[in-house]
Formats: sequence, C-alpha cells, structure tokens
Amino acid sequence: MQASNRRQLVKIGILLGVIVVLWLGWLVFLKTSHSGKIGVGVEVLPSDSIVKIDGAQISAGTIYTTPGKHVFTAEKSGFKTANVTLTVSSTNKYVGLLPEPQSDEANKWAAQSDVWPKREEIASRRADAAGEETDAQNPLLQYLPYDDISAPFTVDYYFDTKDTTKTYVLIKNSTANGRIRALNWIREKGIDPADLNITFDGFQNPLRKDY
Repeated sequence: MQASNRRQLVKIGILLGVIVVLWLGWLVFLKTSHSGKIGVGVEVLPSDSIVKIDGAQISAGTIYTTPGKHVFTAEKSGFKTANVTLTVSSTNKYVGLLPEPQSDEANKWAAQSDVWPKREEIASRRADAAGEETDAQNPLLQYLPYDDISAPFTVDYYFDTKDTTKTYVLIKNSTANGRIRALNWIREKGIDPADLNITFDGFQNPLRKDY
C-alpha cells in the first residue's frame, strides 16, 4: 500500500473517531440535561404564536420540563391568549394551544380552508390526552357505568363543573345493603374506595373529606 493511501486511511480513521466522540458527548449531554425531566409535546396554531411555559418563552415541539404543574400560554396579536395549566407526569405530557381569533385579520386567517381541520386535529389530540390522563388517574372508569339489579346499585361517574380534571364516582339506585355491595364491588377491582371521591344519591358519604 502506498504511503499516500495509508495517510488517507489514517485521516479517515481520525475523522471517524472524532465523529464518534462528538456523538457520544452529545448523548451524554442529552441524558444529563434531561435527567429528572419529562418530554412534553407542545402544538400551537397559529404556528407563529409566541409560546411560553411559566412565563419563559419556548419553541413548539418537544420540550423537557420537571414533573408537576406548569402554565403554558400562546400569544399572537389579534388573538385571545390561550392558557393551559398542565400537571406534567409520565402519562400527562401533551399540550395543544389554540388562541382564538378576535380581529378581522385573524378571522380572515381562520376562514382559510386548511385552518379549521388543523385546529380540530389539535383539539382532538388534546381531548385524547386528557382522556388518557383521566383514565390513568381513575382506573375505575374503565368499568363504568355498572349496574347490579340484584343488590341493587348503580356505579357511575361525573366531572366537577369547575375542575374537569376532578372526577367523582356516583353510587345511585341503591339501598343500604346496595351501598355496601357497591363499595365491595369497587374493592374487588383492586381499588380502595377511600382513595376515590364518592358521592351517594340521597346519602351522605362518610368517606368524603369535604363534608
């Protein structure tokens, strides 16, 4: 092998070594910088809105933040600012921000044929994410509504009108024995009734903390 070819191979080897070192360094940086944080998908429309988390400007896409409650906003001239408070967790990690048009120019933009389908897609993903989080926090919901005509009792659920992230389990159509049977049915699902916000139709729940 000629000396010039050997020198060329050495250069290529050095170059590949540098690339590998840089790549490994980048992976280490990503791992350390994202340590203890959760990736949150942030979508916004209009796409040129100013997006912030807890008042600090960010870019839409995947951002990494600490678990817990955070406030996301999207601002754009001519639009009403969109605000979403999200408790970030391993199961709650999507934010869809949709500022509402409030000016003639903004309404003209919104009237374009491709805008509303995009808004509906983001709204749908936001609803799906909220539903998944609700199911994760309230595993009993997958079994509801449930009716037992022999006890009798019905177990259903409803959302707090002021806080849609808060869910109540409703036990109704029941006798005194039916209420006991309903609580036992919940326990059979591996869930402690004391961990739930349970209301009884026509009966005060002694387990509720807000009485």
